[in-house]
Amino acid sequence: MADHVETQSVARGVAEVPPALIAETATTRTIFEAKIIDGHGIDGALKRQKRDENGGWSDLNGVNFRNADPDTVVSIPLKTSDVRKLYDLLSRLYAVQNKGVLPGSHDYVVAGKDEIIVTNENLAQVIQELIDENHSQEFWDTLVANQADLAMRLAESQIQRNRMRIIKQFEQDMQFYGDNEKHWQDFFGEHPWILQSAFAFTAFQLRGETYVGGKSCVGRNGQGGVATDFLFRDESTQSFAVVDIKTPDTELMAKRPYRGKDGTSGPNVVYPASGHLSGGVIQVRTQISEAIRSFEVVLHNSYPELNRVHPHGVLVAGNYDKLEEEQKRSFNHFRRGLFGLTVITFDELLGRLKQLYTFEEHEPPSAQLNKSSEDNPWAGPDEDSWASSL
Repeated sequence: MADHVETQSVARGVAEVPPALIAETATTRTIFEAKIIDGHGIDGALKRQKRDENGGWSDLNGVNFRNADPDTVVSIPLKTSDVRKLYDLLSRLYAVQNKGVLPGSHDYVVAGKDEIIVTNENLAQVIQELIDENHSQEFWDTLVANQADLAMRLAESQIQRNRMRIIKQFEQDMQFYGDNEKHWQDFFGEHPWILQSAFAFTAFQLRGETYVGGKSCVGRNGQGGVATDFLFRDESTQSFAVVDIKTPDTELMAKRPYRGKDGTSGPNVVYPASGHLSGGVIQVRTQISEAIRSFEVVLHNSYPELNRVHPHGVLVAGNYDKLEEEQKRSFNHFRRGLFGLTVITFDELLGRLKQLYTFEEHEPPSAQLNKSSEDNPWAGPDEDSWASSL
């Protein structure tokens, strides 16, 4: 059983504790007054007190054993429950004494070796310490059984901490692996929850590189066909979704305008999509089309729960903040006109993650993320079923 022990140092290595109640009646009580002596043990005395006319307590006329006649006998009777209280008190005092006497005032929480003690004052520190320690599965099972609320808060804190660390790594890797597509395929493969944030609906990753047309969904070697980088499932419709990954350095828009003079601004200045962007869009369209055509013998055969009623595609490419203002306008018009397909940039995905996981002051990389306008890349028009293309 856990309990508190308050100490107040009175000399170097010596601390007093408040009198502990051992037994009480309407008119009398028995207390134990103790001192903790560093390196030696516990010094104490049992006292009988009476209630005065004001309701307070004062010492009874007693005997000082140091000056008493050797024949003097004083008996303070204790019930078994009182003896237990005294035993528990001494156990707590010795537990504190073993830790050493600290100067000043302190409030100790004493418990058995397997108990977890959490108070409002130390909750954050305890949770952090438990997260940092490498506890066994037996420890966590015991924690869930006896401190379910704390276990849940620990689990949530651990997930939050790990994901914030991965988000920071994501941001750093954008600078060092800007043109390394293999790195990003591996990175998103290790952390599929990141790509879940690219969808406007709840989606779960089924596997990484996946054949969507051919004999099976396993492997690329020697089988040919069309593959997507990641296969997802729409939780609401059970339809499949494909995700294709490029790099943060992928060029999104052409450098020269299609209409209007270079270096000018205005609604008449229009930039065309780059070959990398338009090619990526066609690539995702091809993956969806082939997955629909071969659905029964490929995806449905490997994932019977899937259907092809409302398939969706996601292309992750480029860096929105590297575009000029007129390029941004043209880019948003381009992707806004795509149905059944989302184009999201790496920095936009990073911004969405920071918002979801409550980073400090964060300005999303694009004001478009929070606008409800014709340029909003997240909203989609009412989409006809891809099944009509069968």
